[in-house]
Amino acid sequence: MESFPLITARLASDHDEVEVDGMKRQFLSEIRDLRGASAYLEMLEFSGRAIGSSAEFRLVAEIDMAVVGYADVKVATSKVATLLEFFVDRRARKIGVGQELFELILVELKRRSVSRLDVLCLPGMRDYKNLLERNGYRTRLLIASSEL
Repeated sequence: MESFPLITARLASDHDEVEVDGMKRQFLSEIRDLRGASAYLEMLEFSGRAIGSSAEFRLVAEIDMAVVGYADVKVATSKVATLLEFFVDRRARKIGVGQELFELILVELKRRSVSRLDVLCLPGMRDYKNLLERNGYRTRLLIASSEL
Protein backbone atom coordinates (compact mmCIF):
# COMPACT_ATOMS: atom_id res chain seq x y z
CA MET A 1 0.00 0.00 0.00
CA GLU A 2 1.37 3.42 -0.99
CA SER A 3 1.73 5.96 1.80
CA PHE A 4 1.24 9.65 1.24
CA PRO A 5 3.30 12.35 2.92
CA LEU A 6 1.75 14.32 5.74
CA ILE A 7 1.32 17.88 4.43
CA THR A 8 0.66 20.60 6.99
CA ALA A 9 0.82 24.40 7.13
CA ARG A 10 1.24 26.65 10.15
CA LEU A 11 2.35 30.10 11.27
CA ALA A 12 6.12 30.34 11.02
CA SER A 13 8.34 30.55 14.07
CA ASP A 14 11.89 31.83 14.59
CA HIS A 15 13.08 28.24 14.19
CA ASP A 16 12.03 28.30 10.51
CA GLU A 17 14.27 31.23 9.58
CA VAL A 18 17.19 29.21 8.14
CA GLU A 19 14.95 27.05 5.94
CA VAL A 20 12.89 30.02 4.74
CA ASP A 21 16.04 32.03 3.94
CA GLY A 22 17.20 29.18 1.70
CA MET A 23 13.82 29.01 -0.03
CA LYS A 24 13.80 32.80 -0.46
CA ARG A 25 17.08 32.48 -2.38
CA GLN A 26 15.48 29.77 -4.55
CA PHE A 27 12.42 31.97 -5.09
CA LEU A 28 14.52 34.95 -6.17
CA SER A 29 16.58 32.75 -8.47
CA GLU A 30 13.44 31.33 -10.11
CA ILE A 31 11.83 34.71 -10.77
CA ARG A 32 15.00 36.60 -11.75
CA ASP A 33 14.50 36.15 -15.49
CA LEU A 34 10.71 36.44 -15.59
CA ARG A 35 9.11 39.42 -17.27
CA GLY A 36 8.35 42.05 -14.64
CA ALA A 37 10.72 40.64 -12.03
CA SER A 38 12.53 43.93 -11.40
CA ALA A 39 9.24 45.80 -10.81
CA TYR A 40 8.01 42.97 -8.57
CA LEU A 41 11.19 43.11 -6.49
CA GLU A 42 10.85 46.89 -6.19
CA MET A 43 7.28 46.39 -4.91
CA LEU A 44 8.53 43.91 -2.32
CA GLU A 45 11.23 46.30 -1.19
CA PHE A 46 8.74 49.17 -0.95
CA SER A 47 6.26 47.01 0.97
CA GLY A 48 8.97 46.09 3.42
CA ARG A 49 9.70 49.78 4.08
CA ALA A 50 6.13 51.09 3.98
CA ILE A 51 5.24 53.16 6.99
CA GLY A 52 1.86 52.85 8.59
CA SER A 53 -0.19 50.56 10.71
CA SER A 54 0.11 47.22 9.04
CA ALA A 55 1.00 43.73 10.06
CA GLU A 56 2.92 41.02 8.31
CA PHE A 57 2.92 37.35 8.95
CA ARG A 58 4.60 34.32 7.48
CA LEU A 59 3.23 30.84 7.09
CA VAL A 60 5.19 27.70 6.30
CA ALA A 61 4.21 24.42 4.72
CA GLU A 62 5.73 21.15 5.82
CA ILE A 63 5.96 17.59 4.60
CA ASP A 64 6.62 15.17 7.42
CA MET A 65 7.83 18.09 9.58
CA ALA A 66 10.32 19.42 6.99
CA VAL A 67 9.65 22.98 5.79
CA VAL A 68 9.03 22.96 2.02
CA GLY A 69 7.23 26.24 1.39
CA TYR A 70 6.41 29.66 2.76
CA ALA A 71 4.09 32.60 2.24
CA ASP A 72 4.55 36.22 3.31
CA VAL A 73 1.37 38.23 3.80
CA LYS A 74 0.93 41.92 4.63
CA VAL A 75 -2.32 43.20 6.15
CA ALA A 76 -3.15 46.89 5.67
CA THR A 77 -5.27 48.94 8.04
CA SER A 78 -8.09 48.92 5.49
CA LYS A 79 -8.44 45.19 6.09
CA VAL A 80 -6.99 44.38 2.70
CA ALA A 81 -4.14 41.90 2.69
CA THR A 82 -1.51 41.34 0.03
CA LEU A 83 0.14 38.01 -0.55
CA LEU A 84 3.66 39.24 -1.28
CA GLU A 85 5.59 36.00 -1.66
CA PHE A 86 4.44 32.42 -2.12
CA PHE A 87 6.95 29.65 -2.69
CA VAL A 88 6.95 25.86 -2.65
CA ASP A 89 10.18 23.95 -3.16
CA ARG A 90 10.33 22.47 -6.65
CA ARG A 91 10.54 18.92 -5.22
CA ALA A 92 7.29 19.43 -3.29
CA ARG A 93 5.12 20.86 -6.07
CA LYS A 94 2.00 19.31 -7.59
CA ILE A 95 1.18 17.20 -4.53
CA GLY A 96 -1.05 19.63 -2.62
CA VAL A 97 1.49 21.64 -0.62
CA GLY A 98 0.58 24.94 -2.28
CA GLN A 99 -3.13 24.30 -1.76
CA GLU A 100 -2.62 23.51 1.92
CA LEU A 101 -0.57 26.69 2.37
CA PHE A 102 -3.08 28.82 0.47
CA GLU A 103 -6.00 27.48 2.52
CA LEU A 104 -4.24 28.36 5.77
CA ILE A 105 -3.62 31.89 4.47
CA LEU A 106 -7.37 32.27 3.97
CA VAL A 107 -8.14 30.86 7.43
CA GLU A 108 -5.65 33.21 9.07
CA LEU A 109 -6.99 36.24 7.18
CA LYS A 110 -10.58 35.42 8.13
CA ARG A 111 -9.46 35.07 11.74
CA ARG A 112 -8.04 38.61 11.45
CA SER A 113 -11.30 39.90 9.87
CA VAL A 114 -9.62 40.73 6.56
CA SER A 115 -12.16 41.28 3.79
CA ARG A 116 -9.98 40.99 0.66
CA LEU A 117 -6.75 39.32 -0.44
CA ASP A 118 -4.72 40.74 -3.32
CA VAL A 119 -2.05 38.51 -4.79
CA LEU A 120 1.09 39.48 -6.70
CA CYS A 121 1.97 37.11 -9.53
CA LEU A 122 4.38 37.51 -12.44
CA PRO A 123 3.85 36.38 -16.03
CA GLY A 124 5.56 33.02 -16.23
CA MET A 125 4.49 31.83 -12.76
CA ARG A 126 2.18 29.34 -14.45
CA ASP A 127 1.73 26.86 -11.58
CA TYR A 128 1.05 29.68 -9.12
CA LYS A 129 -1.45 31.32 -11.49
CA ASN A 130 -3.20 27.96 -11.89
CA LEU A 131 -3.42 27.56 -8.10
CA LEU A 132 -4.95 31.03 -7.82
CA GLU A 133 -7.49 30.33 -10.57
CA ARG A 134 -8.47 27.00 -8.98
CA ASN A 135 -9.27 29.01 -5.85
CA GLY A 136 -11.44 31.56 -7.66
CA TYR A 137 -8.90 34.37 -8.07
CA ARG A 138 -8.97 36.36 -11.29
CA THR A 139 -6.72 39.08 -12.64
CA ARG A 140 -8.10 42.52 -11.88
CA LEU A 141 -5.07 44.71 -12.59
CA LEU A 142 -2.36 44.54 -15.19
CA ILE A 143 0.56 46.95 -15.11
CA ALA A 144 2.16 47.75 -18.44
CA SER A 145 5.41 49.68 -18.68
CA SER A 146 8.16 50.66 -21.06
CA GLU A 147 11.59 52.16 -20.67
CA LEU A 148 11.73 55.83 -21.71
